[in-house]
Formats: sequence, C-alpha cells, structure tokens
Amino acid sequence: YLSDEGWLAGTVREILDAEMRLTTRVDSLPDALDLTTGAYARSEPDMGRILFGASEYCKDGLLPITELMGRTPWTDRMRAMARDIVAHGAVETEWGRLPSGSAEVNGEMLQVLCRLHGNTGDPAFLDAAIAIGDAYFLGMLPANGGIPCHVWDFGAMEPINATLNLSDHGSEIVGGLSEVFAAAWVHRHGKATEWQRSFTTMLDTLLERSLNQRGILSMAPEGEGGVPDTWGYVYNAYYTAYMLLGVERYRQAVLDALEAAVHYTEWGGADAYADCEEGALVLLNREPRQATFEWLEGLLEKHYAHQREDGIIEGWYGDGNSARTWLMWAMYNSGGTRLSPWREGVRWGAAWDDQSLTLLASADDDWAGTLYFDRPRHRDHMGLTINYPRLNEWPEWWTVDSGALYSVDMNGRSQAMPGYRLIEGIPLDLAAGEPVTITATRVGAYPHGVPAVALEGPRYVNLAGDETTVAVRVLALGDSTLSVDLSPSAGTPDRRGMTVEPGGPATVEWDLAGAQPGRARLVATPRDGSPPGYIEVRVLDEPGLLDVVDFARPERYADEPYLWLEDAPIAAEVRLGGSRQVLVRLRWGSKGDERRAVLTLGGLEMELAHGGYDGFEWLEVPVDLPEVVDSAELTLTPAGGGPTAFLGDVLVLKR
Repeated sequence: YLSDEGWLAGTVREILDAEMRLTTRVDSLPDALDLTTGAYARSEPDMGRILFGASEYCKDGLLPITELMGRTPWTDRMRAMARDIVAHGAVETEWGRLPSGSAEVNGEMLQVLCRLHGNTGDPAFLDAAIAIGDAYFLGMLPANGGIPCHVWDFGAMEPINATLNLSDHGSEIVGGLSEVFAAAWVHRHGKATEWQRSFTTMLDTLLERSLNQRGILSMAPEGEGGVPDTWGYVYNAYYTAYMLLGVERYRQAVLDALEAAVHYTEWGGADAYADCEEGALVLLNREPRQATFEWLEGLLEKHYAHQREDGIIEGWYGDGNSARTWLMWAMYNSGGTRLSPWREGVRWGAAWDDQSLTLLASADDDWAGTLYFDRPRHRDHMGLTINYPRLNEWPEWWTVDSGALYSVDMNGRSQAMPGYRLIEGIPLDLAAGEPVTITATRVGAYPHGVPAVALEGPRYVNLAGDETTVAVRVLALGDSTLSVDLSPSAGTPDRRGMTVEPGGPATVEWDLAGAQPGRARLVATPRDGSPPGYIEVRVLDEPGLLDVVDFARPERYADEPYLWLEDAPIAAEVRLGGSRQVLVRLRWGSKGDERRAVLTLGGLEMELAHGGYDGFEWLEVPVDLPEVVDSAELTLTPAGGGPTAFLGDVLVLKR
C-alpha cells in the first residue's frame, strides 16, 4: 500500500487467497499449517488454540490493515473469522457466551468486535462485545478486587491464573475493556453508566499498585525498572477514560508516563523496541511532548541498527512489527502524506498546524507520480465518532476532510480544490535536484483566486420605527475587482450597480419604505459570471419593537417553519433599550393540545402553557423587569407536565 501498489494488487492478494484455501479448518477459522508437508500441524483441531490463533490474526494482522486501508478483502476475512470466533466461544456465562476464559483472547476480541461494529455498522459485533464487557465489568472485576486476571473461571467465579501481566499477551484486556466502554458510551450509554464504576476502579487500582518510583506503570513497582515494552498500550485506556469522562488524573497519568519514559533507553530485541515506540507514538499524537519525541527518535536509531544489509531484522514474523512501526514514524514525518510510486532517492517531509500542511519533496533523478493526503481514517475507515487511542491504529497527523475546500499552493501557483481531490491524489513532478514546496490550507470562505461577492447588513428593519433604510456592505471576496448589478425583491437601493475593490467594502443604502412585512432580498450579481451574493432582511411593522430573536426553524407545520424546544432550547441576548416593562410576543404552535415552556428574561422565570388549537397564534407575555437595563438574556426551555412548545417567532416590544 505504501511502497508497491502493484505488488499489493497481485502477489499479496494471492497470499490471502492461499491462506484462506490452505489453512481454513473450522468454518472460516484457520489452523497452523506445516509447510514441509502441506498438512495441518496437528491431526485433530484444538479449538482453544484455533480460537487464540484466529483472535491474534484478527487483532494484530487484519485490524491494522483495515485501520490504514479501509474496507478490503482482508477486512472481510476478519469479519468472517470474528463471527465464527463468537459462534464457537467455549465459555458460557450468565451474561452470554465468551470466546475464552483467557483475558488475552477476550481482550483481543473486544478490540476487534468494537472496531468491526464501527466499520460495518453490524449490531451483532457490538452485542458480542457487550456480553464480554458485562462479564468483566459486572462479574469478574468486582469479584477480583477491580483487577482483571489472566485466566478466570466464569462458572465458579474465581481465578485460574490470578496474574495480570502488563506486558504483551497480558495487557490486551485493559485496552479491550476501554474500547468496549467507549463503544457503549456512544451507542449504549446506559450500559456505559452501569459499567463506569468498575472501569474507573480498575484504572485507579492499577495506578495504586503498579506505579514505580519514576511514576510509570511497571511490573516491579518497588524500584525504577520493570517497565514493559507495551507500557503505552496500557495507557491508551487512561487517555480514553480522560476523553470520555473528563477526569484530569487520567490525563495526568499519561503525561507522567511520557515524561518518565525518557529514562528508559534500552529495550532489548527489535520487537520490544517496536512495541515501545508504537505505544509512545500513539500517545504523543494526542499529547505532543518535544522531549519525548527526541527520546523516541533516539530509540529508533538504536532500533534501525538491528536490521541487516539484506533487510532482515531478526528473522521471524516479529520483523513485521518493526517494519510497521518504522512506517508509522515515516507517516509522522510526512504528516500522513504519501507519494506513489515509491522509489529510492525520492524524499519528502512535512510540517503542519491546525490549518495548513507544508511539504518539501525532492528526487535524485526525475520522478513523476501522485501525492496523496491522509483522511480522518478513524471516522472514514473505522466508523468511530471518537478518535480514542488504540492498539494497532495508525495515528492521524494532518487529515483532509473530503467535503471541505482547500487552497493548494505549489511553487507559488495557487489552486482551489475540494478535499476529496487531495485524498484521491494530485499529480506531482520532481526534476532531479530541484526541491518542490507544496502547501495545502483549509479555507473557510472563498479560497484565494476565486472571485465572489458577499453582502452584510442588519437582520431586520421595522417600518413602524424612525428608520426604514438599511445600510448594506458589499465585499469582494478574492483578489479581483468586481462590477456588480444590484436587484431587490422589494424597496429601492440608492444605486443599481457598483464596482467593489478587494479588501475594501462599498456601501449601498436600501430603502424599504412601503415594503410588505415578510422577507426582502437584495442580490449582487457580478458581471464577470462569478457567484452572486445576497442578503435577506426581515421587514416588520411593529410599534415599540425592541429586538427580534434569531433561531433556526428546521421543521414545518401548518405551512409555517418552527423549532421544537426539546431539540434546541432558545437563548439570546436581547436589546431592551432601558425599558422595564416589556412584552414578549411568541408565535406559539399547537396540535390541538396545550404546550408548555419556561421563559426567562432578566433573571425572571415564568412557566408558560398555551394551546388548544391547530396551527400557530401569537401569545403575548408581559414582563416587569426588576431594574432598568439596556440588554438581558432571554431563554426558552422545555417545561415538565405536558408536551413541549414549538415556536415560529420571538419578538420583544415596549409595553
């Protein structure tokens, strides 16, 4: 995917085909194959080993592929195996059937099931994860002092292997429980509330028992050592809890760990370096720390030294862990961008902030290809509404929203582009030895180089007042001078055409005397064919009008737009002009019933009830304020005791 898309589409898919054809043994579940004989390594299927192997294949093999690449045949392989792991679960509990009594398998499957639910939307995956969550949060954790152990007897409700190992093959349950808590928080909030005490007790107890003298989780808390290379994976659960619950001590635990980690510079084998580096990188994505980034860069240099000249690192499947971690580091240094086709001698790197990414690319020899930008993969690939830290993700550094606009500057030439074009890839040519700079910036208004016009003015005009003319500002967006024609739906502007310079608004006086109450529109149409702009002004004829409350009216009833207060209570600062006695006039909706709301103005609270008709009518509420004020907050919120009000308008007048 990152270095040879042709090989991915051909040989790598053939490997998947062969794996499915040769190893599948029980439904979709694979078993170990002896490559020297072409037969299964064991003559009879061992379901415990098969379930464990399939859970490892899903969590460590297929899940990161889906996180990076989205829905692929590898995702479908994982989906089929996850269903069969659940179906063949061997442990019956009062909360449902579990894949295993082992915290490792259950923790792995919690991660797989929760993310498959997001990826596919299939509630069966969430139901299976909830059953495991119930068994731990409601059963095992309360029975075991708040700590998960390695193997638990869910029939006798007692430990078989009471150890909790924070290293690899032991800590998966902590991350898995945090993931199912996050999934329930979004999709089954009542269940998350039911679990919350057990979840936080587990986290607090781990901190109480396992922090070493440097303040980082350890398997030897009495000293400074004992830190597992998977320390970062455990802290994912703490940061997830902070994101969901807002508990500052969990964030502080992560910050303390990122500070303490820099004291540990030797991790043994390459696989251990990879686990440590990945865990740190995932957390640094959420909480950047310069000193920890520098420490991480030093670790990577030591890690690279394990690779031989022929590319082999240690000569076992753990080499894939090192390769993936190095690719994660490359994605950090490039802001998630990639160039295709990959070729040695082509180099690129990026720097970014919230709005812009600037990339510098160069090549030893002429190169032509495509520049791809990253996307919010947690949302687009995994269907997650919360980008919580998780094992086997690929951190997102600078992502492009496919539905937003971007200004792309390449060596001084700017072009406006929708985000999906950047994700699909833009052409890039590199001449040998000539660096190219590309900057992509998200733009909120019309991007540089696109001429357009905008109009600004008051929200309303009251014909019963002293002024019937409104001043409208006309602005040129972009770098071009615009000549525009003005056309009103009512009233008369003091000119029908004008020239507008960029950066400097022009003003037109729009006289609305004689217009009918309702809405009037003034349109400015550029003569060069650029997009037009317009302003709508509400025309009222209300003696004593002090202010009009603006709010969205997304629904319609009896041919009138309205807002139901259950969907969005109304709150606005209204002008009172020094009046103590005011009248709040409400366009009150009813469907033959009595509707209720609470009106608050200037600290006074009034319960309102009105209705018994079908449609809308005006309800006038007199208010005597305690003191003379120029403005005050007005709110309208639901009230108990009956159906909630829905409103079409709110006016404030002198009384």
